[in-house]
Amino acid sequence: MSLLPSEIYHIIFDYFWAHEILHSFCGITDYIDNILLNYQNYKINGKSIRKSHFDLLCQIRPNQVISLVLSDDSYTPNQSQLFRSLVSIEQFTRLRSLKLIELDDDGASFFSDLYKLKHLVSLEINLKDKLPFIKTSPPLQRLIINIEPGVHYDLDPLITMIQFEHLRQLTLSNCSCRKFKQIFHRAIHLISLKISLMFTDAKEMAILINFHQEQSKIIALKSLSLSIEGYGDTITRSHLEGFLAPLKCLRKLELIISCFIEPECYDANQWEIFIIKNLSRLMTYNFNFSHVRIDKNVLDQYRHPFWMNKCWFVATDESYSSIYSVPHFSPTSMKYSSIPISSKYTTLPIDQHITCYDRVTQLEYDSGRRKAHHRYNYIEKIYLTSLNIDKNAINLSKVKSLVIKNSQWTFSKILILIKEVMPSVNYLSLNCPHPSLGTGNLPDISLKQIKTLVLPKYAEFLDDDYFVWSLYFPCVERLVVTINSKNQIPFLIDEFGSMVSGFFHIDSCLIGTKKPIKMTCKWLIKHTHRLTDRNPNDFVCQINDQYFFSVCLWITDDDDDIFLDENKKMISNGKWWNKCFSQNSMK
Repeated sequence: MSLLPSEIYHIIFDYFWAHEILHSFCGITDYIDNILLNYQNYKINGKSIRKSHFDLLCQIRPNQVISLVLSDDSYTPNQSQLFRSLVSIEQFTRLRSLKLIELDDDGASFFSDLYKLKHLVSLEINLKDKLPFIKTSPPLQRLIINIEPGVHYDLDPLITMIQFEHLRQLTLSNCSCRKFKQIFHRAIHLISLKISLMFTDAKEMAILINFHQEQSKIIALKSLSLSIEGYGDTITRSHLEGFLAPLKCLRKLELIISCFIEPECYDANQWEIFIIKNLSRLMTYNFNFSHVRIDKNVLDQYRHPFWMNKCWFVATDESYSSIYSVPHFSPTSMKYSSIPISSKYTTLPIDQHITCYDRVTQLEYDSGRRKAHHRYNYIEKIYLTSLNIDKNAINLSKVKSLVIKNSQWTFSKILILIKEVMPSVNYLSLNCPHPSLGTGNLPDISLKQIKTLVLPKYAEFLDDDYFVWSLYFPCVERLVVTINSKNQIPFLIDEFGSMVSGFFHIDSCLIGTKKPIKMTCKWLIKHTHRLTDRNPNDFVCQINDQYFFSVCLWITDDDDDIFLDENKKMISNGKWWNKCFSQNSMK
């Protein structure tokens, strides 16, 4: 293996994240170590990463990194701040792609220094609290800004500082039509666009009709996803046609309208005429119109050859209050139903109805007494509100996340269910009464596959009720717990010895009923055996007690099996790269 040309290793490495590469290949031979040292296309992904892996990645030279993902979410608190303390953003001289997830305010310098990244072509920002200050940006080709639904920002600073002229792909959430028009007219090379517009008055809606009035060049846009929400007047065909008609190059169109629209907007015959005349290159058309009133005649229009020959099938709900493309907009999350899909509500051929069931990945199961006429084959997350489950209706072997929502489920029954029929479950949420020290006759079952454990009812425990969770869940890495006091946190940290990230928060029902909780990192270290003798750099503790109480922990593994031999142990303290540097200089 070590005699393979370095080019073969480079091809293999291109398919993996940086921590996966170092985990799998470092320390095998000096030859491979030297290849790792000189590899120039590392992709760092900090989302949900183990802290030991993150510490390892910080050993990589910045000029070897082409893609970087940083996240300050509850699994990896203060990651960006820690990263910035070790390296500055301008050192990433070859960085092409940057993704920033929920960065805290301290991460502002990532945005203000973007102009220093001369080779950056892709930027993705998942906003947390506010729009960042961007001094100026390099000539980006791909820009994605994800904003939480219902949150609105003044986008003027963004429009001013970002160079839209080179953009080929843009995703932007919760934008006004006025701001969107400014951006669109500057992004003259845009090929793919995903935009959600929020209308607050009729004047905003009217902009759509004359949106392209000042546009003189042919619009090269090939893919469009347009989402419209609002509280103004009703959307009309004039609004939609005024905006869509000049987009002659469109090949893929997605329309999502969540406000009132006139019946002509979902008239199949008018859409057929419009598409033939204006969007002759369109290959894919998917739509989802809510707040509508349709009848059987409306649905029958979509059974005409124009729609059926293109496989542009549609469906409606049982109340006829929405109409949408299937299977594209078939729900991926739903309540269990034993009633089969009726052709009365869809134009999808009967032999293709299975595609709608196969799209469902999250299922709320509330009854095992009704005989199923179909099977859910690809459920990844299941919510159990029933005490019984029809194993013939669901392929339980593929379920990865299990949420117990019925208070009658016993701890024993849950353990047996997972052990016997759910081998792939690695996420477990026990939204039901928890076992206690007095619980007897528990099965001798240890579920090592459970990596994420969520305990929403733990606040009902007393501080001195120390149930031995680790006997049944010995390999939990991520823990999310609702608590009633800070005294519960040290026990849980010590109990779950494999935990690498923990999120502890006060039950919202208890807020205002007890004195505000105050806690410091020093207090937590003092009362927690696992943290007492640790190097302060081995864990991150983020305490939020301003509006509500929560604690985020990010801890280096106690027994990390990544570093099995001497070379891998040297990685964790930085000696591995030093060894490679010295070998390289001697040559």
